Amino acid sequence: MGAQLTGFSQSHGHDTVSAGASFVICVLGAKPDIQDKVLQELDEIFGDSDRPATFNDTLNMKYLERVILETLRMFPPVPMIGRLIKEEIKL
Repeated sequence: MGAQLTGFSQSHGHDTVSAGASFVICVLGAKPDIQDKVLQELDEIFGDSDRPATFNDTLNMKYLERVILETLRMFPPVPMIGRLIKEEIKL
């Protein structure tokens, strides 16, 4: 039982990351104009290089970051339950 709980706690968040990445890939596939802008930005950063991305590279990926954030706004991988308070409360 302990091993199962340890495995569960280590995999926490794995599904949300993969779901979010899947949504981004789907949006890029459905919107070729957005995909082209992302590729143009990556070409400006990497050119013909095949080197791995650095942290500084990711800071320059402004458009890609906006695409990811907008996709997560439109298709949140974690369901949200909105609530409305009908009466004023004191804290």
